[in-house]
Amino acid sequence: IYCYYSNPTLTDLTISGNTASWWEGGGGGIYCDYSNPTLTNLTISGNTATGQGGGIYCYNSSPTITVVTLSGNTANYGGGIYCHTNSNISTII
Repeated sequence: IYCYYSNPTLTDLTISGNTASWWEGGGGGIYCDYSNPTLTNLTISGNTATGQGGGIYCYNSSPTITVVTLSGNTANYGGGIYCHTNSNISTII
């Protein structure tokens, strides 16, 4: 999933078996660039990035996550989540 200057709400999804290998190779499962998505009840597993953020990559982005399971994602940096420049993750339990 590629989010660019957008704020989608993603609910009740499984994101698995994806690969990101272009540019810096970020965000095998979800790539956020200047975006603030709301992620609820997701399973993000088995994704790969050649650079950063096998599961989720954030650049100038601040996703809100609630009940998100990350497992088996791989990357050179941040297998699960990689937060780059001006990025923050907010969690709601």
